[in-house]
Amino acid sequence: MKKYTIKEFAEGKKAVKIENEEQWNKLNKVHKLTSAYYNQNLYDNTKGWCNGSWFLENNYETLEFSQLDFEDEFVVAFWYKHNGWFLKFQTVIKGNIFIASETIDPNGVYENRENDGFTCGDADKNKVLLTDLSEIQQYLPSNHSDLIKKDTFVLPEKWCVKVTDDNKEFLSNWRKAGGDVSDGYIKGGVDENSVSLRGLWIREPGKNTEITFEQFKIHILKESIMEKEILEYKLKFAEYIKAANTITGTSTDYTKHGFIPDSVAYKKLKEAGVLDLWFEKVYAPKYSLPTINGYSGSYENGIIKYGCAEFSKMFFEHLNSTNSHLGNRTIKSIKLSSDVEISIEEIKQIVEYINKK
Repeated sequence: MKKYTIKEFAEGKKAVKIENEEQWNKLNKVHKLTSAYYNQNLYDNTKGWCNGSWFLENNYETLEFSQLDFEDEFVVAFWYKHNGWFLKFQTVIKGNIFIASETIDPNGVYENRENDGFTCGDADKNKVLLTDLSEIQQYLPSNHSDLIKKDTFVLPEKWCVKVTDDNKEFLSNWRKAGGDVSDGYIKGGVDENSVSLRGLWIREPGKNTEITFEQFKIHILKESIMEKEILEYKLKFAEYIKAANTITGTSTDYTKHGFIPDSVAYKKLKEAGVLDLWFEKVYAPKYSLPTINGYSGSYENGIIKYGCAEFSKMFFEHLNSTNSHLGNRTIKSIKLSSDVEISIEEIKQIVEYINKK
């Protein structure tokens, strides 16, 4: 069957059969349809719809959707290079005439044209999809969503991190100043390297600069994000759902349903240069041994060590297994001969860590 570009489809008496909403959305991206999707109807190139019999009776050339060639068409919300300009495509008016919502002229001057639109023609077919946004970084305003984010964080000399329900247990184990923490802040910086004073609790930040818990993990614990396993990618900006679907050829709400690394969607979005700009990484939990009685644990050759105490991994595996077969009574914690108490939650965490090694 003959293929038609969208420009060719727009000429003469033509109608295309659209069988699902995904097809309707795809055509609507590049040839704005004035009506909503209706099942099993044909849409003509004047952007209206009707029953198939009407088009046949009125001598329309009717096409299958597979006959439309989208390869040479613009994609909404993408930047293009065109005759010395950078243009962010918004919509097609007719044929090769289109409107850009944002522009960067040959002198590097940026303008937001969302309200009035910037009309341009592409009769010479010189437009080129911009896949490397580093080319326009220097021209974009400081709060623009297409800026490539860089980590410019510098750890303050005196810092503090807010205690929350999610990090309370972790910070209680990390600090050396004694006791569990309550609502407030854990301070660091000046005293952080002192074993006896590390992690003093304060009610308000005072002269300490508050940092996020993520910054605490990266800059204090030296935890590398890159070491974590990426579970999936999810879209950060809902307004880019349609553009993302145009690239992947799907109709997925990527703010709710992500995709895994190396999937077809991952490869297409990465190739388009928008993966790291539009999507955020969702990481798998990072498994680690709990801190017990102020000691960090280590595991090697089936032996778990805390300070001078050594345990076979079978010790914790047996306790964890036994606890699930005790009927209506369970173990809450165990107490060692050294009077150190280990909770069942810590036992489970140890077993989880062993199983993931």
